Amino acid sequence: MPDLVGIPLVIQDKGFVPRNILRQDPAWRWGDPGDLWYPHDYEVNTFKHGIGNPKGRWDWGPTSDPPRTDPVPLLTNEEEGFKIILGGINGTNVSGRSYSMNASVAIVQRKVASLAAEYVVRTDLAAPDSSRRLLAGVTGMEDPAVDEAALRGHIVTLARRLYGEHLAPDSPQVDGWLGLYRALFTDTTQSGTGYDLVPGTSGERAWRGLLVAMLRSDKILLY
Repeated sequence: MPDLVGIPLVIQDKGFVPRNILRQDPAWRWGDPGDLWYPHDYEVNTFKHGIGNPKGRWDWGPTSDPPRTDPVPLLTNEEEGFKIILGGINGTNVSGRSYSMNASVAIVQRKVASLAAEYVVRTDLAAPDSSRRLLAGVTGMEDPAVDEAALRGHIVTLARRLYGEHLAPDSPQVDGWLGLYRALFTDTTQSGTGYDLVPGTSGERAWRGLLVAMLRSDKILLY
């Protein structure tokens, strides 16, 4: 089902404890020299009131130039290199994207696919059929027990739009996508409007989940 909460990014910032740790940090009371440990204190480049720190190594938001107190939009920010880390390019230092998979790209692609699927289901089903982008002809109420032929047709159309592939309605690929839709349609464990729940009819939830899976295909990710 779509990821409506998000995936926390956990960074373990560790370093080896130097032999002269007590001279560098008299308050150090943890690992022994040579141990891999968390830092006790971050040496900011600029203290409060703009006073520079000759031993600084980190930009601290409130005293950075310019000051930063709002969250950083990681998917689009280039100043700190987040866009590059997450698989993008900036046209200056990185002019060609990576075609290899890594954990950061996979996490971002999962989130983007989830957001895109939710947006498509919400906006397409609310629009006139002639104005829809991906779900033309879809009602959001398709029951795989009685609407299998129509679902196979819709999946064939989606595969053509997303992957540029011409699939037969009875092809193994369509069988697989239909099987996923059927499983999602009957799964009510996450249905609802509360925290961590997916709203909508059984058909709408199934379409969201199917679109998430189709948008996460390596045919799109490594295009």
